[in-house]
Amino acid sequence: MPASKLPVSCLVIVIMLITLVVKRVPAQDIQPGDAVPDMTFRMINFKRPTVRLSDYRGRLVILDFWATWCGSCIEQFPLLQKMQRSFGKRFQVLLVNSTHTNDTELKIAEALKDYPALPSAIDDTVAGRVFGHKGVPHYVWISPAGKVLAITSSHAVNEENIRLTLKGTPLHLPVKRDFDPSLPLVWGDEVQISDTTSYSFFYKGSLPGLSTMSRNRWINGIWRGVAVRNTSMLNLYRIAAASFKKEFNYQKRIVLETTGAALFSEAPSFTYDLVVASKNTDSIPARMLEDLNNQAGYFGRFEYRLTDCLVLITKDSPDKIRSKGGKCENSLYVINNPYLTNAPVTILARWLDGLRPLPLPVLDETNFSGNIDIRLNIEAKNADYETIRKSLQTYGLDLIKAKRELEVFVLSDQVLRHNQPN
Repeated sequence: MPASKLPVSCLVIVIMLITLVVKRVPAQDIQPGDAVPDMTFRMINFKRPTVRLSDYRGRLVILDFWATWCGSCIEQFPLLQKMQRSFGKRFQVLLVNSTHTNDTELKIAEALKDYPALPSAIDDTVAGRVFGHKGVPHYVWISPAGKVLAITSSHAVNEENIRLTLKGTPLHLPVKRDFDPSLPLVWGDEVQISDTTSYSFFYKGSLPGLSTMSRNRWINGIWRGVAVRNTSMLNLYRIAAASFKKEFNYQKRIVLETTGAALFSEAPSFTYDLVVASKNTDSIPARMLEDLNNQAGYFGRFEYRLTDCLVLITKDSPDKIRSKGGKCENSLYVINNPYLTNAPVTILARWLDGLRPLPLPVLDETNFSGNIDIRLNIEAKNADYETIRKSLQTYGLDLIKAKRELEVFVLSDQVLRHNQPN
């Protein structure tokens, strides 16, 4: 019977039922100690197409909110899979990929190809709203009784903490604090960042309860600064260098001329926060570098040097890589068989430049101006130089070792600063 012909009493009941369903999933954030509402997920990498959260009642559950473009999310998968297999049916990792990640089912399936023990919810619109968060990864711990135990960053998700939790030992893990670009990192919520706000903050020592994080501060669509917390000194300088040019985001373009322990340590021991007035955004890179040079005890600067590098060239006819057209798609950042469709070769070179297995900077000297299609038969994060090179050669490309005059970022002890020309 059409809704328009239902009796008024029936329509009232329908409206009441809809209201009850909507109220079952609250819009506000849930905190530790709160009961978790039941919810249904559409699944991938799982034996059934859907699952209810209540299906896991009696287990310790960790919801892992993630995205295929989140490198720190993917880096946790080997550990999560190991723990899933070790703890068995007492423990359940449930990955959650929300609609706002803009990931496709194909990309998700590709990212999970090597992790059969990690089921993932896809196209989620509910859990992400219930457990509100601004970034990924984001972990929600749910007790066997269906209550929130903790909301943490990746640092807390380890075998020892899982083992203690399964024994019933209270951990009292600090609640993960998300980044709000409208607020300073370390001041109270009552302090807002206005158009004229300008400050910088440098702190030596780990800030407890806060995850490692680095973000550009975008406020009302304007780049106003950077916020980096609980990171290494080397990473701080890398971020400063990358604020000038993106290629300096990779450590392979950083020349170290110091043995400073704080620089090489990966311990999350430094926090830096910078905001400039909205009319002074051009000063952000220079301001950050100046602050670090003045406060950190090191001296970073840009220089041109003859440098070992890898050069991407064409060896055969460009017809092997010339695009056949179609939709432009960049899937170079998947784990296995990365590919590029109908896109410039500069994108391929930039991706190669960022690959960790390649220890040297990569330059594009193909002189190819058209778009390309390419699919590399490799596992990108584990492939070595020769494997990558062999895969490129099937398309008439090559990656050769050479020396080029290249701009690099040099980091040395502060004492060397006085020997630099004015």
